[in-house]
Amino acid sequence: MKAAKIGDSCHFRMLLGALLLATTTGCIDIPEGTWASRLPEADAWLAVKVQNGHAAAFVCGNDQRLDLSRWMTDFADDSLEFELDGVSLTVDINDEAAVGTLLDANGVAVSVNAPRIDGQGLAGLYTAEDSGARDGLILLPSEDSEPDGLPLEGLGLWRDTQGNLAQVTPVKPIEMEELGIRVTADTVIGTRDFFMTRVVPSQVQQP
Repeated sequence: MKAAKIGDSCHFRMLLGALLLATTTGCIDIPEGTWASRLPEADAWLAVKVQNGHAAAFVCGNDQRLDLSRWMTDFADDSLEFELDGVSLTVDINDEAAVGTLLDANGVAVSVNAPRIDGQGLAGLYTAEDSGARDGLILLPSEDSEPDGLPLEGLGLWRDTQGNLAQVTPVKPIEMEELGIRVTADTVIGTRDFFMTRVVPSQVQQP
């Protein structure tokens, strides 16, 4: 019996094609989840969420760094690269941490090492559109440890369609109500009181 040649094998050609496609596209699965941390050097907080092939990053500056605050998006491939208006974030993500660099509009680089926060109660990345633009909120475990429970701290941003910004503060005690996490913001149009829900990265549109 004449041996079949490998080059004539349809199965082999299919496998070769799949291998070439994976090589050229660089497809490496990134785990789904949320990674977040405080960035003292930037006077800001950062969170990244990956879900269903999409990634959303939210940088939230404190009162003196509201200009740094922004949402950025990317497709979830082997490395996440976000950029908007001169601010960029590059991170490599694994099951434990998102590690990389945040570069602000002045070229100042800040190292990022954000642990995964899934499974820590209400800790996570939240959003709303209270006044026509996307608001954001990061909830993290408090830096003040307490033996009975997992207290949370939050830092968030309100924005309107004219580009006005204001700090968002979660109402305490922080809890998940029927409509989400209740927050307030003292804005140019008065005090806003609204609810925020966990973000779905595919629904975030980068400005």
